[in-house]
Amino acid sequence: MLLKHIFYNIKNNTLQVAWYSGEMEEDYNCFRSSEPALPEFYATLMELGKKIWNDYMNMREQGITFELSKQRRNVAIVRMVWSIPAEIKDVAYSVKMGLVYRQSERIVIPIPLPKVDVLVHFDEKITEEELRSMYCADKQLVNLFEKMKQLGLGYAMGQRAQQTLPGMDEEENGNEDE
Repeated sequence: MLLKHIFYNIKNNTLQVAWYSGEMEEDYNCFRSSEPALPEFYATLMELGKKIWNDYMNMREQGITFELSKQRRNVAIVRMVWSIPAEIKDVAYSVKMGLVYRQSERIVIPIPLPKVDVLVHFDEKITEEELRSMYCADKQLVNLFEKMKQLGLGYAMGQRAQQTLPGMDEEENGNEDE
């Protein structure tokens, strides 16, 4: 399976994941849900947001959070699109991301980012700063992309956060005392 995109809609709290289940474009699948993902999914999105904000955009974090919420001064990744460029042999895949900066409840600023290439072979002579200036992913960013691919496909296949129904916590605690 090949992940195509992950899109989070802040307005209605829905998560959309699209993927190819085979090698043909007609094997395209798409799933959208308002069910929350695993906590690791959101934690990885926050790590990605921090990494892009600090290392690739050279911005400072002062007073900014990286959560998917309606709070002020919040930066979050809301879109990730994977593609495989057939014409570039040294690139395994590319990821194009969209950030959103929520300055206030009413002011939401989308920040589209140029695509970041994941190289097939890392040249040890190239520093991480040079990779970032060329918009090539460093090893930490590659690991985050791979983790998001697994978590995104996992979400589409049913791995979601388990919610407890009202009163369930009390029953479990009551049974432990007996």
